[in-house]
Amino acid sequence: MTTLEIPPRGPSQPFFPQNGTQLGGGYLNEVYLRDPHSIVKKYHDEIPVGIPYDQRMRRERLALAHFAGRVAPAFLGLADIYMHQTFLPGKTYRDIMKEDPTNTNCFSEAGSLLRRIHEPVHRPFEYLQEELEWKNKKYMEKAGDVIRHFVPGFQEIKFDWDVISKYGSTRVHRDFWFGNIINGKAIDWEFSGIGSPFEDFAVAELWIFQQYGGSDDFYKAYGTVPEAHVVKSFLQLKCIQFLANTTVKDVLQEDPQGERFFNNIINVLKGGKYENSE
Repeated sequence: MTTLEIPPRGPSQPFFPQNGTQLGGGYLNEVYLRDPHSIVKKYHDEIPVGIPYDQRMRRERLALAHFAGRVAPAFLGLADIYMHQTFLPGKTYRDIMKEDPTNTNCFSEAGSLLRRIHEPVHRPFEYLQEELEWKNKKYMEKAGDVIRHFVPGFQEIKFDWDVISKYGSTRVHRDFWFGNIINGKAIDWEFSGIGSPFEDFAVAELWIFQQYGGSDDFYKAYGTVPEAHVVKSFLQLKCIQFLANTTVKDVLQEDPQGERFFNNIINVLKGGKYENSE
């Protein structure tokens, strides 16, 4: 058992026990079982994801409060760097696929779930267009050295605004993969917000379809097959976002026996696939 150290209970803070069992997963943060029905999530800020922990906490709190247990855990409270939310028992779809790679239910259930997450948000399309253009410029500036070194000749991303506008703005998860789905609900909402559904299609392409296949079952359940060239442009944007948080030196020093995350992302940006180390 790993001890969970927490601040004293304040007048507006939910009660957390002084220790709890640490659960598996938690690539960016730590997750502890508070009781049989709830967990405590401890956020870290030193992880180079480009978004401070307080912003990630706010995004997750807003998403959980909005969906209120429908497609996500329910929000129960905050205290300092800790979030209290309901516990979703069961295995992640990632673990299910590891046990049975022939399982096709995970794809259709995930597609149906993503459709329910993508609730339309009615606002002028210009907001979304300006945000995507700003992100593209920001990430390219930060990742420039890495891209020039490892992907020389990379062409500027061309967004098909006609197609993107057809899908409009929706609520998005932005980390939608099998490791974040349990019993038909999504966890880890710290990157969520309002954006284009292509942001989730790109993540699914990167960490679901390139790993397991299953896109036909997934999009049949989703109800729409997105345009492949637009998914590709958003996948490129996601890769550049990742590369904006590293350096040429760090990429070269990645452990060849490890996951080689940034080397894999560079391979995807070149048109290849993410090679799972499992």
